[in-house]
Amino acid sequence: MPRGTLKQIGAGISKCTLTKIVTALTLCMVFFSTAVNAQNSKSLESPRKTIIYFDLPSQMLQTGLIEFAIQSNFTVIVESDIVEGFRSQTLVGPHDPIEALTILLTKTPFTFIFQEATKSIVIKPAIAIDTDTNDQPPLLHIPNNEPEEIVVTGVQYPFLYNTISNSQIYGNTSLFNTARFISVLPTALISDQAPNDLTDLLKMSSSITPGDGMAESNDDFYLRGFPRYGIYMDGVRQSSNTGIKQFPVNMERVEILKGPSTLFYGQAEPGGIVNVVRKKPQSTPHQIFTLAKGTDNKEQASIDLTGELFSTTLKQSQYRLIMADETQDTYSDLKNLSRQLFAPSLSITMEKNTSIDIAYNYQQNRQTREQGTIIVVPLGQTVDIVAVKEPAHQAQPDFKTKHHQINIGLQHYFESGWSLKSNLAGLQEQRYGIRTTRNTLLTSNLLSDGDDLDPTQVFITLDGISFPIPIGTRIKQDGKQDIPVATIRSIYDENSEEKMQYLKTLLDGSVNLVGITHDLSMGVDWYRQNIAEEFALEHRSDIISLTQIKNVSANANEIIEGVFNTNKTIGELTTREHTLRYNDYGAFLLDSIELNDYWRSSIGGRYTQTTGEYQKANSAQQEELTAYNAFSAELGLRYEPIEELAFYANYSEGLKANYQVDDLGTTLTTPETSYQYELGAKALLFNGALVSTIATYQINKENVVAIEFIDGVRKAVIGGEQSTTGIDIDFTYQMTQNINLLGSFSIITPEIRSGEYAENTPALASKHVASTFFSYRFRNNWAEGLGLHVG
Repeated sequence: MPRGTLKQIGAGISKCTLTKIVTALTLCMVFFSTAVNAQNSKSLESPRKTIIYFDLPSQMLQTGLIEFAIQSNFTVIVESDIVEGFRSQTLVGPHDPIEALTILLTKTPFTFIFQEATKSIVIKPAIAIDTDTNDQPPLLHIPNNEPEEIVVTGVQYPFLYNTISNSQIYGNTSLFNTARFISVLPTALISDQAPNDLTDLLKMSSSITPGDGMAESNDDFYLRGFPRYGIYMDGVRQSSNTGIKQFPVNMERVEILKGPSTLFYGQAEPGGIVNVVRKKPQSTPHQIFTLAKGTDNKEQASIDLTGELFSTTLKQSQYRLIMADETQDTYSDLKNLSRQLFAPSLSITMEKNTSIDIAYNYQQNRQTREQGTIIVVPLGQTVDIVAVKEPAHQAQPDFKTKHHQINIGLQHYFESGWSLKSNLAGLQEQRYGIRTTRNTLLTSNLLSDGDDLDPTQVFITLDGISFPIPIGTRIKQDGKQDIPVATIRSIYDENSEEKMQYLKTLLDGSVNLVGITHDLSMGVDWYRQNIAEEFALEHRSDIISLTQIKNVSANANEIIEGVFNTNKTIGELTTREHTLRYNDYGAFLLDSIELNDYWRSSIGGRYTQTTGEYQKANSAQQEELTAYNAFSAELGLRYEPIEELAFYANYSEGLKANYQVDDLGTTLTTPETSYQYELGAKALLFNGALVSTIATYQINKENVVAIEFIDGVRKAVIGGEQSTTGIDIDFTYQMTQNINLLGSFSIITPEIRSGEYAENTPALASKHVASTFFSYRFRNNWAEGLGLHVG
């Protein structure tokens, strides 16, 4: 049975039932899917009926056959010893599996036979060659005797957590051949772990720690001691302030590139990037329904449908529809959580060498934060803190997000082996209501009037929880009685919208110059973002004059009733709004050079131009921000003394524009820059069963912007510097056919080296991180499809 059928990779979740999300649309899609699959079921029987877009660089033959099995959905059977010391041929482009395997084995002394009865392919040394009469690639026949010892890859005993081949994230070279630390969290792990969100999954990779997520409204984390700039979805950067979380049900895999990543992705934080690869349409049909229920009345339901629409010799079309719904009464200090996903996609093969992928993603999020309010009352020479359970008044208690994204991808493969890939994307996100997170007041460019941000205004922390209501206190310093004046300012409402357009064209291929192979990746990209934010702020009078109470300390309850009436607006409302637009233009090139059987080097560079405009509310005038023009370099060297072990070193640079608009309208002329030195080793042991990467690194980040209060005015200044040194270890190990083990470990020493917080450790950047995940799959007939997973 081909890999990917419901029985083999979806058995665990297909046994669940769906009770909540079956709508009229879903029922129609199930009926349509069943009809189409019944019509096309015969086409799945022969490997010559399906065109597959392979993307396999030259690599060790053992791992090349594993990746071929994964991409082709066929079982591959081969003796483990006979393939040692051989390399596969580069396989890129659209081919049927028989044609593709013929190319893969071109420079090896091996042949294969397709066994119709078991839907498997057996690899053996060539004995004889038969050529059919239809000008098809030759099928090399072998004796029918069974080998004494075989390694089965693909369907039955795959290396479930091991991935070393190409990915979306980095160039025209296999992950094992790169001089970078790249880890992949694959489909099998996502299915086994069943993470609640992306951050939960990322704990399985080294040097990643959770962030605050802006009141748990988005996926947030620190990577190698630095905050994430934005999550990538199919290579497209999302907003750093997004109000949604990614649904694990829509994740095919998650790719992590550690260290500065400007070369392929433009602006980025130096810790690295995380790219979520969404599930794509498949020719093998399945219908998977899931239902889960947990504490705090948590309910999850999803549906995943895929299959062929039509299939001919040159043209094919597959569809996929993923829908999900999730609700929960309470989580942390949140309540009434609700999330929905609607994600249809379509893949069309126009001609054999050209395909188009169209994907739409709609997400909706709603939540309410139970945010208490803090007031300050005078008690003689001291200041007392009173906590109030009810939240401050706001226009609407819920925070809501509506997120739309569409991707259109075009791929064309040339007969020479080169490929041209272009991706056009558009994104729109609307956010309403209050997340009530202190980040909004502390970092938003919107609060641009200096007169209401006195240097003495602070955020109060009670029982480890920070509250976003600034308390302005004016305390005399001459020894006389203190007279605190508590002006309470709360966010009354938010209405923000972000729009993004993205275009990237990438050309990949290999050339041979003077006997040296160059694997090239080159391209251009454009990223435009339009951010329009509007906040309504409520300013309330000081407590004493408002309540007309002289003995404040004795009448705290009356203060609470008078000031924190959540049913009406009792203060003055002001509106702050602005619009920020910027464009990124980039051109890049990476050349990975195979010097000989032992040495490989890489050299790359990117030219980036960034322009921006800032516009205040009710102003027709647009202020042009400083334009940045910068070149970022990347160098790598890799040494492979034996086929299963490689050592590498790299130097890489990062870049991010400093578009900070402070109270004075300051525009900064220097971008934030970063660079990394890294030494590491990669291992593929026990015929590919153990895959591991270990590295030590140092990252420096310069020109970090800090907001300082000068005479009551916020002013953006440059001069901060942050560094991180550390060690990362990631590994996956298939101990037996039934047991998989994944683990990671990190030692991180982040430090703020200059600026106001010099010699301190950045918040949320843990110094030690470790994780492990154990999976046991039952293979008895009565327990087929069941598994035990512990993490």
